[in-house]
Amino acid sequence: MTTTLASLPWNTSPITDEATWRAYMRLARGTGVIPEDPADPEVLNGFLVYADSTGMQVKIKSGTAWMRGVYAPNPAEVIEAISAAHATLNRIDRVALKLDTVNHTVAITVVTGTPGASPVAPTLTNTTSIYYVKLAQVYVTAAVTTIAADKVTDERSYSVSSSDLARIAGVVLATDAANIDFSSIPGIYRNLKIVFMGRVNYASVSQELRMQINGDAGSTYSYQYMKGIAAAVSAAEAILTTSILLGSLPASNGGSSLAGSAEILIPNYAGTTFRKTIHAQVASQLAYTTGNLEVVSVAGFWANAAAINRVTIFPAAGNFLAGSLATLYGLM
Repeated sequence: MTTTLASLPWNTSPITDEATWRAYMRLARGTGVIPEDPADPEVLNGFLVYADSTGMQVKIKSGTAWMRGVYAPNPAEVIEAISAAHATLNRIDRVALKLDTVNHTVAITVVTGTPGASPVAPTLTNTTSIYYVKLAQVYVTAAVTTIAADKVTDERSYSVSSSDLARIAGVVLATDAANIDFSSIPGIYRNLKIVFMGRVNYASVSQELRMQINGDAGSTYSYQYMKGIAAAVSAAEAILTTSILLGSLPASNGGSSLAGSAEILIPNYAGTTFRKTIHAQVASQLAYTTGNLEVVSVAGFWANAAAINRVTIFPAAGNFLAGSLATLYGLM
């Protein structure tokens, strides 16, 4: 099922009035969803996809998109049907915006995935005439008859000006997970930034937060680590190890409801001339007493000049607790 939007300009729908021209030109920026803005209701609600256990369907809020020079508003919430679940196998579907320059349309479409023991989301292939902007993944459990809220994962990318952060992907864990993995990262930005907040369900006060690149688990990483606790400062290094140590996060024996946060910067991630470096800042409160506040600064190094298309962050032991979250941004 698809819902065709009132997109423009085409030869069959030219701009003929001042108001439409203003709306068109003020959004002339990168391809993607225009971020929702409470101060500017004309950009609407950002095409947020959600489910509410009302059947085999998802709902897409109003929104505005800029698709390679085509302005596509969705003025009201729409409902898209999800195909019937497989009897015994799970499946992942994708909800996306589809630009078709041959048929002069922008549409909201659901691309049905292939059921499997370890299902993956369907690939959306861009061509010279077809271009997709991903909105969400929908996890369709075997034999299910309704789509629950926690089965929808937001994966919108946003239209930004050259001076802005572009939100590439975001994850909020609905259940405990061994890692947060950003894959298929587009190589269209100059730098990457990850903002993370989370906690680990391991039976200790704290647990290490670590990082790998492009799925490489070999001894290809080095790092310089500086940590401050109360008035004490310590430092350490590791040469050619299997991951980059970023810092510590509160774990199961730490103070109630405490979490750690991190900002990770990866300069020139898509380049292939130099081996990669990363910069990370991590802050954690492990308990409510003195000596349990930590700040960490890390310089990390990957002994590879390949373009980065995947970043994985994970605890050294245990799992990230449900509610842990991370957002991946591209910087021009």
